[in-house]
Amino acid sequence: MTTYRFDIDQAVAHLQKTLMPKMKDAIVRGMHSSALRLEGLMVEEIDTAKPYPAVDTGGLRASIKTELGRDSATVYSDAPYAGAIEFGTRPFRPPLEPIAEWILRKKIATEMDDVQGIAFAIANKMSKEGIKPRHFTKKAVARFLPFLKAEVEREIDAM
Repeated sequence: MTTYRFDIDQAVAHLQKTLMPKMKDAIVRGMHSSALRLEGLMVEEIDTAKPYPAVDTGGLRASIKTELGRDSATVYSDAPYAGAIEFGTRPFRPPLEPIAEWILRKKIATEMDDVQGIAFAIANKMSKEGIKPRHFTKKAVARFLPFLKAEVEREIDAM
């Protein structure tokens, strides 16, 4: 009779040597594909933000990017105002000109007296209330986590 006996420490050492590199690669593949999905979810959340979509020129949507590292993935927005849309702001007095341009783009008013009056009213409200947060990233990440789990499990099952 031939016997081979091994203990838990030997099993762990063997698995770390043989299985862990494959597991790590599978997890990274799952992370990378999931990160690309998160990018899409962030855009969806921008388009459906409450109380109204955070869309004007499409700049925020276009600013969502994904960088895939060797062992990581980063999804981010490089729009300078993304933080204000995500987290909101304290009350502040914005300049009137960008608000007036927005009013004209959205065709809320076309007469300059009306445009200026509406712009002033919006700026006045912002000076009292700030901007409410939209949390487009936070909402997208909540939707993303189950997808990440499923994607990593799929990659591990395919090993």
